[in-house]
This record gives sequence, C-alpha cells and structure tokens, in this order.
Amino acid sequence: MSNNNNQTSIFRRFFQGLLNPFKANWTESIHFVIIAVGIVVSGYWAYHTFDILSQKEVAEANLAKTNSDLEKAQLELKELRAKIDGTISSDISIDVEQHTLSNNKIGLIISVTVKNNGTQDIDMTWEKTPLKVYKLAYKEDLIANKGVQTPYLYRSLKTENEEDNVSINNLYLFVGAQKSLSFFVEVEANNLYYIAFESKVDASTKNNLDQHGKTGVWLSSKYVFAKANII
Repeated sequence: MSNNNNQTSIFRRFFQGLLNPFKANWTESIHFVIIAVGIVVSGYWAYHTFDILSQKEVAEANLAKTNSDLEKAQLELKELRAKIDGTISSDISIDVEQHTLSNNKIGLIISVTVKNNGTQDIDMTWEKTPLKVYKLAYKEDLIANKGVQTPYLYRSLKTENEEDNVSINNLYLFVGAQKSLSFFVEVEANNLYYIAFESKVDASTKNNLDQHGKTGVWLSSKYVFAKANII
C-alpha cells in the first residue's frame, strides 16, 4: 500500500514539474501552442492545396487528350462517311488542233478528255451536244457573243442514203475510266473563240445537291484564237 502511494506521489511531482513552467508563464505558453497549431493547419492547407492543383493539372491534361481523341474520331468518322457515300469527281480537259482548210477557213479538231477520279461511277448527259463554240467580239477585258456553233459527238456516220448520223447524248464512266471525245467545227481565221463543254449531272447527284440547295453541271472551257496560214 505504501509503495502505491509513493508511486502516485512521484508521478504527481513529475507532472507538476512539467506544468510549472507553463503555470509560471501561461500567456507565452498559449502563444506557442497557437503558433504550433497554426503551423500544423498551414501545413495541412498547403498539402491539400497542392493536391488540388495537381489534380487540376492532371484533369486539364486528361481533358486536352480527350478533346484531341474526339477530334481525331470525328475526322475518322467523316472520312469513313465519305468512303461510304462515295465522292464524285472528274478531270475534264480540252485540246484543240488547228488546220487550214481549202476554203481558207480554219478547221478545229477539238478533243475533250474526261477522267473519273472519284469513287463512284459517273453518268453525264446532254440534250443534243455538250459542246458549244462561241465566236467572240472583244475589247480590253470585255467579250461578246457574235454567234455559236454546236458540233455533235457522233457514234456513227451514215453510209447509205436511208441512214442517219447517230449522235451520242450521254457518257458513262466507271471509276478510274477515261475517255476522249472528238468534235470538228469550221471557223473563220483570225478570230477569237470560246469553247465550252457542259453536261448535266446524274439524277442521284442532282438529288444530293438539291438537298443542300445547290445545282451542279460538269463544265470545262477554253479560249482559242484561230490563226490564218497554219502549216
């Protein structure tokens, strides 16, 4: 019993000795306690703020990557739709040879080359002929039509009196196909001419264009000056 009382007395004296400095100057002690608590709170706040900023940077990086992936996916989807829907495209070029005729006029041999470089077949159509050759009057940058000729695209020419020349009113091109169309017209020498090849688009293309409020034709053109005394 005596031993327990002695131990209790020792602990009591120890705690009293530990608390005596604080009792002697309790105001300063409280000040240090407040500073210590402030340091702990500030440390926690700094850690918490740093963690939030780190999370923000990670979130912004993830958002940028997501947007980039989304743009890439949209582009791939657009390309896929274009492949599914197909593209309609062609190259149309006009070449002209000039020859002096026996009547001192100029013969124009006009070659129109059409190539289907799209992903769908092309069906060009026209009423009588796709080609018009305009004789022009001109002054500086102004031109005016003085007359027009409409040479036909022939499939066959008559060999007997009861036959007729057979002209073509359409051109069908498979994907990757190329065709050359030949025309001939007699013109006067020393004059400027405007050659225009024009045909209608097929019904499917027309419907697609109509849905977007647009109209479309196949068109290519070229200016030619018919020269006299061609060798």
